[in-house]
Amino acid sequence: MTPTELEKIGKRIYGPIHWRSQLALNLGIDVVTVHRWGKRDKPLSYIAEVAVRGLLEKYRADVKIQKLVNEQLRKVGKRRPKLKRRKRHAKGSISVPIANSDSGAGLPDDHAADAAPSASPHPDV
Repeated sequence: MTPTELEKIGKRIYGPIHWRSQLALNLGIDVVTVHRWGKRDKPLSYIAEVAVRGLLEKYRADVKIQKLVNEQLRKVGKRRPKLKRRKRHAKGSISVPIANSDSGAGLPDDHAADAAPSASPHPDV
């Protein structure tokens, strides 16, 4: 396991701030040892690598279970429904609002008269 992988795993499980101290606490080792693993002053033993990967698998399983629990709570009305995200446009694409065909909105002034609504088919309205 490279120091970069160790850092990514630590930050994913414990967050970007105190991941070294939390990882050391869960592995039962000194924080300085985890710091040395990150700087490659001390090589990461095979047992420690297996333990770190095991913590990552446990974290993934916990997240999966929490998602399932939240989904069940949403079904029975104990949690707010999940918000739908707006679709993002690809980089470089331009979003142009489509004008309503009967209003003439979005058209230049010289073409607005062409798109003006015609007389109503019902004379009483």
